[in-house]
Amino acid sequence: MHRIDFYLELHWAKQRPALEFAVNGHVLEQNMKILSSDQYEEKAVIKTQISDLESINLINIRFYGKNDQLVTEQSDHWVHIKNIAIDDVFADAMLINSTFQHQMPEHWVAEMLTQGHRIDSVYKPGTSMRLNGCFSWQFNHPFIQHKLLDLWSLD
Repeated sequence: MHRIDFYLELHWAKQRPALEFAVNGHVLEQNMKILSSDQYEEKAVIKTQISDLESINLINIRFYGKNDQLVTEQSDHWVHIKNIAIDDVFADAMLINSTFQHQMPEHWVAEMLTQGHRIDSVYKPGTSMRLNGCFSWQFNHPFIQHKLLDLWSLD
């Protein structure tokens, strides 16, 4: 059995959106609502386990449930992915290759476009999830080999 740890920085107030964690399309944690600040600190570590680590090459985190009622001038809801560790090997700078594809409500898109903002459908790196959408990080397997190649390329 192998472990994947997600190191998150949570920014919530009032009711919370939900998170879903998946590896290669297989959902590890589904409909995970972080309900109160007592349940998780602002900095949370979500620990999951997976049996077939050798075939991992895609990690997704879906952020959903954010709506007009949750966003006010005084508060917003978002998640920052600080790091991901697979069997205690941290991804660190490799997360710069991640993407975030938002699912912004149409009326938000229309409002932003009328204000002259440019709206990209995909952001890179995708470690800040400020809208409903999906974080994706794809890498070569085995993970530890990918990490070592990344470190060697710094020379």
